[in-house]
Amino acid sequence: MGQGKTKNGELARTLSESGAPCPVSSAHDKTNEAHYFLHQMMEHYHDCDRFRYSLSAFLQATRSVTLLLQAELTARDGFEAWYHPWREKMKQNKTLTILNSERVRVVHKETLIPASTMFFGRFEYGRWKSGLDGLRLDPMEDSTRALVRYRALDEKGIGKFHYLEPQRSCNCVEYGLTRKWSLDVLEGKELTDFCTEAFAAIVEVVGAAHAWCGADFEPEVTCNQTARNTERCGNL
Repeated sequence: MGQGKTKNGELARTLSESGAPCPVSSAHDKTNEAHYFLHQMMEHYHDCDRFRYSLSAFLQATRSVTLLLQAELTARDGFEAWYHPWREKMKQNKTLTILNSERVRVVHKETLIPASTMFFGRFEYGRWKSGLDGLRLDPMEDSTRALVRYRALDEKGIGKFHYLEPQRSCNCVEYGLTRKWSLDVLEGKELTDFCTEAFAAIVEVVGAAHAWCGADFEPEVTCNQTARNTERCGNL
């Protein structure tokens, strides 16, 4: 027990932004863990297994934040009165409700396999030029493999059509695809955007808890997937 307290004390000092030990070090650290897995999802967006595993870890870490927060502060005078409005606010948050149901799903029921679609076609200076949008992309297939496969199909002609012209207007034109992960329950919303919204809602609570305890915490969330979402495969 003494060793555990020492480790928590070291963590509390490490996470402090003002010199005083962090009053909710476990919840703070779990927030950092969720943030890490959110960025792993973005970093490995085109690697199906790494994306799915990072998503599962993100769901579990994010849901654990408020549980740890309650465990750390429940004995502090006034906590229940302070936390009750936040608890009610989170209950009314549809994004957090979905996050919790998906966390229950991956922990207690089944592996989570998100839906996956793509745009495949021609890019110029990194922007769509022509191609096909809304194509189903097997959620168990990496984007690079799909890109190579669709490029081969296109060069043979998909059906009787060539969607990409054999002539190019400049050397900056290349094959590429953008991918989109989602869930049926999200009704078309991109999955990492959903996760970022959920994370921001949790960070708001963690920031408020720090403030209530008289500690500093930077609550801003600026994670964005859009700029990372293109795989390219050579010039035309």
